[in-house]
This record gives sequence, structure tokens and C-alpha cells, in this order.
Amino acid sequence: MQQAHHWINTHFGAIHHNTPFLSLPAVLETASKVFGPQTHADPRAQHDDLALLYSILALGSLREQTYDSQTKRYRAIRKPLGFDELPATSPLSAASLPSFHSRTTAQCLFRLAQDELESIDQPSEIAVQALFVLHTFISNTSMGRRSRDYVARAIMMAHELGLNRQIPVDLFQPKRIKQDKHEARRRSMLYLYVYFSDV
Repeated sequence: MQQAHHWINTHFGAIHHNTPFLSLPAVLETASKVFGPQTHADPRAQHDDLALLYSILALGSLREQTYDSQTKRYRAIRKPLGFDELPATSPLSAASLPSFHSRTTAQCLFRLAQDELESIDQPSEIAVQALFVLHTFISNTSMGRRSRDYVARAIMMAHELGLNRQIPVDLFQPKRIKQDKHEARRRSMLYLYVYFSDV
């Protein structure tokens, strides 16, 4: 759990400017379901929540692997991050989480996020977020040309969900209007980030 928190904090501290639509409390809640003590672990975490969590962990791990916070410089990855030769993975648990120093940690987490996305039956905003984070991950590796696949899939899912359309406001419920504005802002931000990534 401590390592997962470290990578989540790395993402939200150093990379979050690229994903302002993410909710830290929601990500931490999913992490506690997956990596918390067995008495509190919740096996019912949804595939889209897991895909988002693993993609954030992958990006946080990649940042740790490639950026030296003391010298404030990026360091080269000795072995290119290629995904075709990755071994098959099993569901991630605290015990099976790869070593922090493993060169394939980010790759394994990336693959876990991919596997969870493949298990999603219905489109969701969280899945769109996960696809965008995976696009960001891929853009920062030697496999950058594949990032368009994730953006294209995210755009199709965003249109399916109607993220490009305005949410109707219920004028008879003032509390709901405030919630609607916050939700509309988040949805618009997510859609615009995904849309303008497709260039």
C-alpha cells in the first residue's frame, strides 16, 4: 500500500497538470480497496476503477524511473520500453506488486490497466480517464506512435457517453444546480483534453 501511495502521490504531485479531471480521493479509495489490509480489502472494485488506478500507478512508476528529483533532470531508460515482449500478468495484489527497482514495473502496471480495460462491458467516464492516462504513458515511451489508439478509443467512448453535450440543469433543485456545474466542468475538461490530444 505504501508503494502504491508513493506512485499515486508522484502522479498527482508531478503529472497532475496533465490530468486535472482526476479525483485524488476516488483514486485513493480504489487503492485502499485493492491494497488495504485483507480485513478491509474490497474485491468488488470495478474494472474501470482498477484500469484507472493501474494506469496512474504505471505513470507514477515511469516518472520515478525516468526523472531524478535531485538533479531535476530526466535520465535515459537503458532498455527501451517495448510492450510486445511483456509476460502475461495476473491480478495485482500487495504481495504481487513488482519491486520498486524493477525495470518492468511500469510495464507490468500498464499491462494490468490494459487488461482491466478489456474487461469493461459498458463505457464510463472513468474508463475514458484511464484511456487518457495510458495515452500519456505511451507518449512518454519509445512506443509513442501507439498513443493515438488510446486517444481514438477515448474519443469514441466520450461521444458514446455524451461528454461533448451539455447536461440538462434542473432549475427546481438549487443544490443540484451546483453539483451539475461541477460535473459539467469536469466532463467538459475531460472531453477537451481527450479531443485536443487527437492531433
